[in-house]
Amino acid sequence: MAVRIASAESIRRAILADALLSSIIDQIEINRTALPPIGLGASAAILELPEIDEFEAVWFLRIIGLTLEEIGQVSDALHSLFPSLEVSPGVSGLEARLYSLVTEQVRNAVTAAEEAELERQRIQSIERAVNYATSLRDGRDGLQGERGERGPTGSQGERGPMGPPGRNGRDLVATDAVLNDLKDVFVPDPVVGHVLMWDGTTWVSRYLPQVYKYAGGGGGGSSITTLDAGDFDG
Repeated sequence: MAVRIASAESIRRAILADALLSSIIDQIEINRTALPPIGLGASAAILELPEIDEFEAVWFLRIIGLTLEEIGQVSDALHSLFPSLEVSPGVSGLEARLYSLVTEQVRNAVTAAEEAELERQRIQSIERAVNYATSLRDGRDGLQGERGERGPTGSQGERGPMGPPGRNGRDLVATDAVLNDLKDVFVPDPVVGHVLMWDGTTWVSRYLPQVYKYAGGGGGGSSITTLDAGDFDG
């Protein structure tokens, strides 16, 4: 006898009421994922709400833990209960799509579930915003990122322009140099009366005695007096 589908619960009750199906399936539950519970024997899960396509509702059923023989038996029993059924057998189970007309009760249930999901997402967004604002108020620093790899060495730049040529001595202006600038002249402490003398290696500062001659008159004779320049000091 065909079962009128009004909800996921109506599908569960119809399966439990069938003698063959209830003897094969140990557990059956309704959830939002259609993932059957893990048990020692066969288990089934029905998606809580159907997909609605205009005036048609599509219910989803998954059964696991069946033998090859049980897959055929369960498929035949489901077809007897729900004529508008599509079955996809697997290795150790099957998946089924059950079709029914959309009633006002089903549409209201789906609408309420969608509104509840939107509200849940809104609350999650608010919680994330509050957590973010709290982290800003607390002044918590963010985690430091990893140091990046060192980049390749850049190529050598172009050679700069050559500077002006240095002096070669021929363009030397006398007012720009001092005596000690000459490489073979050594005058550590020059004083009045010193002259440059070549000592065989360099020009050095030496004192040169000065001789002054005076001729005396009278007395029928003459005399020559030699005076050193140092005699005139003071």
